[in-house]
Amino acid sequence: MSMLTLKLSFLNPVRGCLFSAIALLFFTTHGLAQQAYVSLDNGNLVLIDVEKCSGQIIGNTGVPMFDIAISPGGELYGNGKDNRLYKINRETAAPSLIGNLYPLPGDDFNSLVFSASGILYAASSKSSFLFSVDTTSAVTSVLGNMRFQAAGDLTFFEGNLYLAAENNNLVRVNITNPEQSVSLGRMNATSTIFGVVTIGALDCSGGKPRMYALGGNSLYEVSATNAGTSRVCSNLNLNGIIYGAASALEANTQQKAKAGRDSTIFLCETSSNFLLNTLLRSHDTGGKWLGPGNSALSADPELVIADYKPGSYEFLYVVGENDCRDTAMIRAQVGTLQPNWPADTVLCASKSWKIALPVNPDVRYRWQDGSQLPTRTIASPGFYSVEISSTCGTVNAGVQVSYEDCGACDLFLPEAFSPNKDGYNDTFEVFTTCAFTTFSMQIFNRWGEVVFETADPAVSWNGMYMESPTNSDLYTYRISYRLAYDPSEVHTRLGRVLLIR
Repeated sequence: MSMLTLKLSFLNPVRGCLFSAIALLFFTTHGLAQQAYVSLDNGNLVLIDVEKCSGQIIGNTGVPMFDIAISPGGELYGNGKDNRLYKINRETAAPSLIGNLYPLPGDDFNSLVFSASGILYAASSKSSFLFSVDTTSAVTSVLGNMRFQAAGDLTFFEGNLYLAAENNNLVRVNITNPEQSVSLGRMNATSTIFGVVTIGALDCSGGKPRMYALGGNSLYEVSATNAGTSRVCSNLNLNGIIYGAASALEANTQQKAKAGRDSTIFLCETSSNFLLNTLLRSHDTGGKWLGPGNSALSADPELVIADYKPGSYEFLYVVGENDCRDTAMIRAQVGTLQPNWPADTVLCASKSWKIALPVNPDVRYRWQDGSQLPTRTIASPGFYSVEISSTCGTVNAGVQVSYEDCGACDLFLPEAFSPNKDGYNDTFEVFTTCAFTTFSMQIFNRWGEVVFETADPAVSWNGMYMESPTNSDLYTYRISYRLAYDPSEVHTRLGRVLLIR
């Protein structure tokens, strides 16, 4: 809910004199609320009924406030008649002095407004300068010359700062370079405009902020494009003349659609089906569901467990469009208590083996020695068992591990060969008793060119390259292979062979 700050003038029925007041009127995007806070020139902070113009005194600020403003955090600040900045308790009206305000010599402030980021801006009727105010020390900083004097108010609208200037001019203020501030035109009103205010919020339901101007006893809607006005209320029945307005907070905060919260759920193959909408908690309706592979789902889809194999699946709920778009991700982890368990295994002596079970916070493991880790490194023979439990139930699995001497094998490669077709050492070949699962051999000349390669250990090199005999020289070979009894390890052999012609 946005708030409107009004400066009001009431006719004192006792003394018959005119006195100033500042009122904070609370607005929704649909119109005026029924109550308002006013700060009178006698220092009273009053809660009034706008329609009846009756009031209840909340307390006295001690010092009359020329203007008041509400910070983004809802704190009330006031610019006292003594040119001091106060923080005011909205429940008791008790003021807390922050410090002295020091505008330019002979100047005083008559306009305050907070930006959505919490910066307090100020302007005055005696100079055309824009100021910022430190709310912790009341120290003011000159930001630049706007070239327009304030009639009584500043407001933010859709990210821009506007000034109700003298002669009813509506000025768009350039905060970065105030001298480039421009007049958008004169607001057409039957009396002087002392206040402008932004009401409402840009939301995903079509709501838009509106700028209003206040003058006399009337309320006008104002165009931020050309200062055009249309009367909204000709008589606010305030028993006085509206004296100005100050926006409590720029109403340009976009309220995104709410898709709900992301969730992760762990399921078993035997789980019951469920509706995905129940996982979103609080969320806006009217969105759409996308399943695995961005497949379109129904408005309230049912997850049928039997349709999904063990694995992870993502379901996306999308509501709103463009800047209003919001999403919620539901991750369904469909699990099983039957792990991908290995068969009984025979290892070669001195070799170890690591069993790695799936990591799942919903699954607990307990090995026969009490270990609860999902991994187990085996380095000795025996039977290894594990108990696996979760909300899906409990199962036991085990594997028998045996060791044997796989037997050493080696490769013999000659240091030289002579491809002269005399029947002796005519080729370069690999002599071995090893059983390979993979094998590759490459031979390079002195310039690094591959002159021969094969994936078959039974194939030898006859000294030819591109159907021509190669020269007598030293050649480098590289052999890579995996052994059948230990296919996890890659072996590499490098060496040289002399070709003699």
